[in-house]
Amino acid sequence: MTNNQEIIRQKIREFVHKYYLNKLLRGALIFVIITLMVFITYALLEYFSYFNSPSAPSSSSPTSPSSPSPSSFTSSSPSLKSSALANSSPPHR
Repeated sequence: MTNNQEIIRQKIREFVHKYYLNKLLRGALIFVIITLMVFITYALLEYFSYFNSPSAPSSSSPTSPSSPSPSSFTSSSPSLKSSALANSSPPHR
């Protein structure tokens, strides 16, 4: 009689293990699918919200007048390097 009870308990443990593993995998899969759907929906809304709109930011003019252009960094770099070298002191020994 004890042997039959142990067999039944073992089968119940296996069933419970498979049941909760299935629940975990299903939940993870649903989470990934919903996350991807939200991301794609957000990306599409972002993309189409600027589509053919007069208020869309253009690449030819900066969004704010105080933002520097990328060419201003490259044109002034030699003078910055020379002034930084002129202000530096030699290492003390």
